[in-house]
Amino acid sequence: MCGNLGLLLLECSPAKARELLEHLDAMVAATSIRGAQGGGLSCLQYRMPGDVPALMQKNPIIGDAEAPANLQNPTVLLPDAHDRAPKIERVRVLRRKRQYLSEMIATEAQRRFTFLKDGPVATTFIGHTRFATGSLNRLEEIHPHEWCPPQTESVWRYTAEQGFHETQATVGIHITHNGDFDGLDAFNCEITNSDLGKLLGIVLGVESPLKGDSPKIAGFMDLARVQGRLAAAARLAVLRISDSLVSVHDIRATWEDWVAFEDEILRPVLQRCLKRDGSKIIRATTPGRYTVPKDAIRELVAAGMERIQDLKDRNAFAPTLGKGRSLCIGTLLWGWDDITTQSFLHHTFRGFLRSDCYTALAEMLSRATGSFGIQVHCTLEPGAVVIAAKGQPMAFGYEPNEDTPILTFGSETAAVRVPVKHEELGYARSADSVRMIFDVDEGGEIVRLGAKAPYDDENVYTDPEREEVDLSDPLERTHCLSLLSGLQIRVYNIAGGAELTAAQISKRALAVPQASRSTAASSGRYSDLVEKDIKEVADVVREIDSTWLPDFVNGSQSRHGSYLKADAPCVRATDALCHELIRLIARRAGQHSEKIDLLIGGCEISQWVAEQFASDMRLIFPYLSISVVSANQLVGIFTEGRKKVVFTGSSSVDAEMLGPETCILLISQSGQTFPTLHATKVLCTRHPDRVWVLTGEKSSKMQQSVVQGLEKAGMDPGLARLRVIANGSGHRPAEPSSLAALCAHHTLTHIIFRCTAMMHKYLLAVKCLERAWGMHQYRRGRRKSMILRNEASSLPRKTCKLAPDCLQDLESMTVPALATNLEDLAGSRERSDTHTDVHEELVRVGKVWGKHVSEPWRVLVVAGAYIFIATFLGMPIVNAIVRLVSLAFDNCDTRFSLELLITGYDEDNHAACIAAGAVANVLDALIYIYIGKILARLLRAKEGRYMWSRLGSRTVVIVDTPLVHRLLEAFLSKLFS
Repeated sequence: MCGNLGLLLLECSPAKARELLEHLDAMVAATSIRGAQGGGLSCLQYRMPGDVPALMQKNPIIGDAEAPANLQNPTVLLPDAHDRAPKIERVRVLRRKRQYLSEMIATEAQRRFTFLKDGPVATTFIGHTRFATGSLNRLEEIHPHEWCPPQTESVWRYTAEQGFHETQATVGIHITHNGDFDGLDAFNCEITNSDLGKLLGIVLGVESPLKGDSPKIAGFMDLARVQGRLAAAARLAVLRISDSLVSVHDIRATWEDWVAFEDEILRPVLQRCLKRDGSKIIRATTPGRYTVPKDAIRELVAAGMERIQDLKDRNAFAPTLGKGRSLCIGTLLWGWDDITTQSFLHHTFRGFLRSDCYTALAEMLSRATGSFGIQVHCTLEPGAVVIAAKGQPMAFGYEPNEDTPILTFGSETAAVRVPVKHEELGYARSADSVRMIFDVDEGGEIVRLGAKAPYDDENVYTDPEREEVDLSDPLERTHCLSLLSGLQIRVYNIAGGAELTAAQISKRALAVPQASRSTAASSGRYSDLVEKDIKEVADVVREIDSTWLPDFVNGSQSRHGSYLKADAPCVRATDALCHELIRLIARRAGQHSEKIDLLIGGCEISQWVAEQFASDMRLIFPYLSISVVSANQLVGIFTEGRKKVVFTGSSSVDAEMLGPETCILLISQSGQTFPTLHATKVLCTRHPDRVWVLTGEKSSKMQQSVVQGLEKAGMDPGLARLRVIANGSGHRPAEPSSLAALCAHHTLTHIIFRCTAMMHKYLLAVKCLERAWGMHQYRRGRRKSMILRNEASSLPRKTCKLAPDCLQDLESMTVPALATNLEDLAGSRERSDTHTDVHEELVRVGKVWGKHVSEPWRVLVVAGAYIFIATFLGMPIVNAIVRLVSLAFDNCDTRFSLELLITGYDEDNHAACIAAGAVANVLDALIYIYIGKILARLLRAKEGRYMWSRLGSRTVVIVDTPLVHRLLEAFLSKLFS
């Protein structure tokens, strides 16, 4: 697993640029939940021209006819001046043990990034955190990746002052990728990732020693991002007209050959067309922007054919372009017919005019197989980032009511929601500010974020069916969303083959609740995230209780429980679920059914908690049919086609066991655990209004999947508010998990209590109704009918085995006591310095256990040091003492060895000295044998531990219920790993 993250900010003063690293620190911390063995950050800076801040007008609402004309000018960034050349840098780190990856990346970035010092700066960051799966965990394999190092070359650009002109610019591309890049559809076949790497090495002239799949994406972008680059466009065009991979391997042209081809043919053709009638090639639209007329490429191809034919007539190819190579560009052109040559020129000039990062990445994703979450930025497009998703989560966030030109994006929604410190960046904040989150469609979408591109092509990738419809709403006509800050958002959907309109983008973006904006993952004043979770557990549990039982928390109680008075969003969603379950119970009590009433899915901890929840629900509601299945199994069961996976085991759930009224509950703390998220998407397609999700926060990827499922089914998307149950824990990236598991368990406990309270209310209503019906029949003299009616009651007495008094007892035992006991166990944030006796005793026992666990390693280190020193000096400790004492006597040699026994001692040496040496050797031998035990006893004596505990490795024996055993075993294993 890996994670992407990034940030874009225009018009940032150099003094504030470093403040962004603090923001990125929090984003990296939030993303590290997807892997934190290593990570990196790429920074692209561009010193904006002095007139750009004046051009950064706040765009009016689209369609405002009264807006001043000067407000229609877009923000266009063109790095055409040498003193304003974009600067791209990257840092990559391997996480050390017991170190925060976010802090390591921030420290390395502070040390190595050279922030620009003059003028306003356009800054983009793309970052990545990694858990090594596709390659070794080495620094070279860590993202961001580049294939070709930044180099200077001739690039054509358009400005309002100079028009379309040629300049020298630095070309550098960095990418980050989350997922698996399996292959690419090209040359009428699928090229594997390894073959693509070999092809890129040949075509680009740069070999890469990296084994991972992601560097090939960087190489593809170097190859396909050719806008404004004639030589690179010609190189790409040769590949497009090649019919096989073998023919490509025969082309051995170097970059110098392509530059020579540009000088000889392409540049003269372009200059001639621009000089003859430049408006046919490049047509100005608004200041600093241009569009390409429909016949522009045709004009260039015609001029190119004339140029090539002229060279052929003069036999100028071989001496000019051959350079003695066996097969080079000139040889290829000489052997092509007119149709192939025209196709080559068409692809060359088309790529030259249009193939920016946005277009190149869209082509790659439409051809690639695998799963992708990609971020790209390029020195030729400063102030802009292109992100894409296909089979992986990606999202971006913006504030529509703010004039701050800032955007956040990444694979982890919690990272995208990290709050922006407007004041530190020098911007005021609106009172009605709200963050909008747009989840990129995992079916395949490409998004361009940032300043408007010079090439005015917003309406190029349109839906042809919509062009025939008279759309009066300007938001329906414009295929991009312009923000008040001057930034622009463009979204291309691969399946639809068109860009989304501004109205569609706005509709899909969801407002983030204000409370969720404070969920940035940071350790704060705690030493680590695990400690943070443990310290906050009492407060979070108390907040959960106040949500579900406001009266109980305030000290008042009701006869039938206080659950029926709560009205939080999660409670309303639970009510909707409970109403459906009660209806199913009533129906099942009257007739037998093979269908499942409640299907619950999750992974690991979520699944274990769900199994305990299902067991308790079966005890209370014996007529309820409940099944708990792993989310991986759910994906396999409900996926059709060649991707269907068949699982073996005890689970007997299949698609036929789900009826149209089956309730489905999916549990995931993060809201985007891969198997659970995919199961949500699949089940929302089959049963869009029957899926409930239990997550740590209200806004999540799973919640978005529920909304999309309702929209595709033609239902009201607002119904999703009654399908999302938040457990109140928020974003909890700590591994191992403690607070998240407890919050899920506690929330499910409240769900049981509420469902029971609602069942009691329902049974009371049925009982009153039957009593009224019986009295009515009795008055009419139909006593026999009344008896029959009572005997055929719709609900048996054992429908709910938990009596109202028992429910009230459970409430009184759980709600007031749990949070208080947790405070005693772990300590709350308010009382972190006043630990209770229970907490101190637990810490003391824990330290003793820790010393027990670490004892073998400490003994091993000390024993190894002793043996090394004793062997190196040739004097073990007892022998050293004996020899030191023997110095006080004359003719006292205490050495004892087989050699001396054979050769003999001096005649003057005393026998007692020899005996003392022999005893010393025996004692040293015993020390060597029992040094482990001796050191262990000494350590225990020093630390005050019990002397006669077992020696060696420790085994933690957990004697508790299966749920507690699994949770604690997972906690310990992850803690030690």
